Amino acid sequence: MAVGPDSVAMLLREMNRDFTFYEDLVTFLGLFYAGKLFLSIGRNVCKGVYSHFVTKLYSPVDLAAKYGKWAVVTGGSDGIGKSYAHELARRNVNIILIARNLDKLKKVASEIEEEFGVETKVIVADFGKGRPVYEHIARELKGIDVGILVNNVGVILPYPMAVEEMSDDQMWDHINVNCAAVTVMTRMLLKSMKEKKRGAIINLSSISGLGPTPFLSIYGASKAFVDSFSDALCNECKGTGVTVQTLTPGYINTQMVKYSPNLTSGGLMVPSAQEFAANAIATLGVNNKTAGYWCHGIEYWFFESLPIGIWKNACSFLNRRFRKKYDEMQSGNGAARKMM
Repeated sequence: MAVGPDSVAMLLREMNRDFTFYEDLVTFLGLFYAGKLFLSIGRNVCKGVYSHFVTKLYSPVDLAAKYGKWAVVTGGSDGIGKSYAHELARRNVNIILIARNLDKLKKVASEIEEEFGVETKVIVADFGKGRPVYEHIARELKGIDVGILVNNVGVILPYPMAVEEMSDDQMWDHINVNCAAVTVMTRMLLKSMKEKKRGAIINLSSISGLGPTPFLSIYGASKAFVDSFSDALCNECKGTGVTVQTLTPGYINTQMVKYSPNLTSGGLMVPSAQEFAANAIATLGVNNKTAGYWCHGIEYWFFESLPIGIWKNACSFLNRRFRKKYDEMQSGNGAARKMM
């Protein structure tokens, strides 16, 4: 069957219309995605500037009047917990410290009372022991008007390692401390907060909760649990007067990262616990979910935008490197001791 010039021309016109349609569709989708990305970046930048910089121009919020006179800080004897307790006390909130070391608790409580003139109470509890400790904590908190709960207590491995290298105690501590403590302490205090129609719950997650974290696998998974639990809780508490905030910081210069000299030497990306707490406390009531520290906010946004495969490979590379440096450091210390 012969095909004439008119038929060919008609066919080409039809094909051109089809191509034009798909070009227009791809262009529209590209512009839509670019616009969405631009708006997302703009919104995040505005939120970050407002949360971490603009709020510091205002007078600090009266946390005791807004949420309640007492704050419970788990893991309050050291690191972020201790610094958070100081920042809350600076704002005239009475402090209840919960940790397992009585001497450290008494020392921190004494420092807070002397510096800020607020009341303190200490509760000795080892969250690694699981369910039995909570009955003791509940008895100690009975009758106290707790307005703020800082679920800070957590554990991490002494250095990055594969799952099979972990001891039984290390494995169960990640579950009992990182997952159970935030759940049970929240359940213990949330009902009374809702009844009073005021209160705040601050849950310490981590940037590690963004995705699978090879060689800190259970730690990353436990922080993902905190992240998910806290986000759901925030939705449940809408309209109740109770604020739920999730903090997702990056590396902070505490004892938990002492396996790497690079992480304990400080710097802009690895703030001290004091610097982090001072920044994070200003975001309470402003953002329901935040890194707490402006540099970590940029870091979180960057890693959140990466494909999950790149995230996993980056975590694997970084933790393998930390492990190698840690092993070299231990070998060097061992050789030095032999020479002495």
